[in-house]
Amino acid sequence: ANLPILKDLPLIQSLSADLAGRYTDYSTSCVAETWKIGLDFHVNDMIRFRGTASVDIRAPNLFDLYQPLTINTGGFNDELTKVNLSIVHKTQGNSNLKPEVAHTYTAGVVLTPDYLPGFTMSVDYYRISLSGALTSLTGSSEDLQSICIKSGGSSPYCALTFRPFSYTNTTPANFPLYYLSEEVNSAEQRTEGEDIELDYTFEMNDLISDV
Repeated sequence: ANLPILKDLPLIQSLSADLAGRYTDYSTSCVAETWKIGLDFHVNDMIRFRGTASVDIRAPNLFDLYQPLTINTGGFNDELTKVNLSIVHKTQGNSNLKPEVAHTYTAGVVLTPDYLPGFTMSVDYYRISLSGALTSLTGSSEDLQSICIKSGGSSPYCALTFRPFSYTNTTPANFPLYYLSEEVNSAEQRTEGEDIELDYTFEMNDLISDV
């Protein structure tokens, strides 16, 4: 929806808002609600300000959710029992994944000076904060093993390693039966920067009279 707010006032040629929303029900993951709010402010024919705020998502694809189980073997250095042996390694999809969620903010200005016909300059700032991003984790990671050991087995990352006993048992008999690699919603990412764009359009016959 485009909503006009102000028009033809001193220093306000026009001011309008753009509103959008979406409700999505993913049969493979969950319900997601996304939205966007934008403002478009024309001071005059030469100066325009714009800005947006939005919540966006990316749902996990079918491979993320239902990747077939693959099994191989390899060495495993167990930080808990201090044993290094060959172990079964399983890789599979994760049907509990949820959509990634991003909060996006932009603000910028567009200049179209009338004394330079065909020239446009825009400068925009953007910031994107992503949460619940999909990332591949594996039980063989020394960092994740350390987190599990410090938590006494209560960390959700401990589910990537399957042991005969609890994380309080440090004997060699507690060497993992196998470990798992899968996608999880655990990463966070922040991106920000500026976009600068210069455009100039002209007629070819301004340069070559025969065109």
